[in-house]
Amino acid sequence: AKERHYEQIAEYLTGELNRFFIGAVIDNDRASAEEYGQLGADFSHQDEQQRTALHYATEMHDVALVEWLCVGGCNPNVADVHGDYPIILAAQKGMFDQHVTMMVR
Repeated sequence: AKERHYEQIAEYLTGELNRFFIGAVIDNDRASAEEYGQLGADFSHQDEQQRTALHYATEMHDVALVEWLCVGGCNPNVADVHGDYPIILAAQKGMFDQHVTMMVR
């Protein structure tokens, strides 16, 4: 769509791709998340709550998904609308040491 100068369509499709990417992370579906990443999903995309995929992975899943997101370019220094950073969510989950190691590399 971008090649043909259909900016509105390209913007819509990019937004959908990023929403599907975050949804795959929420569902702990790394295979789908990887496919969306290969299609150009923005690893630092923020949803309506200003949360990134890293916020959800840190809060809901294990360190392997967090590490993959960090390597892929997720920014661990982004707060959501509540002022929560992925590192704070890791501490609340009791996974501070494991998750922080991945985020500060």
